[in-house]
Amino acid sequence: MTFRYPVWQMKRSTRLLAGVAALLTAFGLCFVAVEYLFGGAGLQLTGFGISSTTVLVGSIHLVGFMFGAAVAFVLGLWWCADGLVSDQPDNRENVERQTREPRF
Repeated sequence: MTFRYPVWQMKRSTRLLAGVAALLTAFGLCFVAVEYLFGGAGLQLTGFGISSTTVLVGSIHLVGFMFGAAVAFVLGLWWCADGLVSDQPDNRENVERQTREPRF
């Protein structure tokens, strides 16, 4: 017995899965940024105190984490919305015929 799914249905589920993964990545990056900030952002460079170099390194790392989280969040929202709202026609008869008839 062979199950045939329409291509658009597989694309929707893949986009939804990718969107959820991107949203989880964004939240993970935010968590890493907060832990990095409270763990002494940039202080690992020199062990004896705060200098302009440690502030610069810490700031660059935090900006990078936040930028990555923002990009992942936007892409996750986009892919989730694209997966949930389909641009396919609602003609169920056409969809059922496509799943039954083999295409060569």
